[in-house]
Amino acid sequence: MNRYLSNIIVKTVFFSVLIISSTGDVTANEQKQMTMITKDISGEYGFRIEGFGVVSIDWGDGTIQTDTLTNGDNRYYRHKYSDNSSISRQIITITGENITNLFVGMKILSLDVSKNTELVDLIIIENDLISLNVSNNPKLQRLLCQHNQLTTLDLSKSIALKVLNCDGNQLKSININNCTELIKLFCRGNQLTNLDVSKNTALIELQCNVNPLTSLDLSNNIALRYLNCWRTNLSSEALNDLFETLHNNTFSDYVEVHLGGSFFDHMEGKKVIIRDNPGTNDCNKSIAKKKGWTLEY
Repeated sequence: MNRYLSNIIVKTVFFSVLIISSTGDVTANEQKQMTMITKDISGEYGFRIEGFGVVSIDWGDGTIQTDTLTNGDNRYYRHKYSDNSSISRQIITITGENITNLFVGMKILSLDVSKNTELVDLIIIENDLISLNVSNNPKLQRLLCQHNQLTTLDLSKSIALKVLNCDGNQLKSININNCTELIKLFCRGNQLTNLDVSKNTALIELQCNVNPLTSLDLSNNIALRYLNCWRTNLSSEALNDLFETLHNNTFSDYVEVHLGGSFFDHMEGKKVIIRDNPGTNDCNKSIAKKKGWTLEY
């Protein structure tokens, strides 16, 4: 009896180890998926992805599309839902181990990219997103999320981010303190009363116009070449304080800027746009001009 019980115990432990190991493997090799919920299913839906390897798209209505991308392939996938469907929304699931770029130009209500840690480029323009979580995408270099309904944006874990465009949302706060590689920031047409770019020392271009900003400190932005703060709420005193914080570094007339991936841009001179601020007419523009800045007012 003891030997029989001993054999049972050994077998039980053995199979338990196998089960635990199997479960661990599944967790470790969890599929890299991205999911989105459509606003409706009228018309055609589509998106563009870039990467390599096998890609599977579950359109949510029973249609599954598979494809194989070679390194650098950039392809557009589309699907038309049945007009007779009684379902008003669908969940679309994209699965692939090496999807680096995602461009969604259709109307979606939510997007989950937390399982795709390879994502480098994310473009989600003119959708209806009220929140966006990219905290699990450490390789992200470019985020274009303009014209959604975002009220806050936390990019504290986006340490590789180089370009951010969040124009035309309802943003009241942006956390970019850890985005030390950020080169271009576009946050126009939001509800920002404060903008902290003190840690973004690589910043070359800042466009923060059409926000109710009452102050702006650029003391640490020694690489800045272009500033647009048109139609903010800067008084003459606030503009003078801003001019005092501008650097007086000299640059070549033309420089090519690497924006991450295969994206490049160029910058010329140093320019500040201050039109339509409360203090535009009365501020001391010579403070900036003496530092080599061209003013547009």
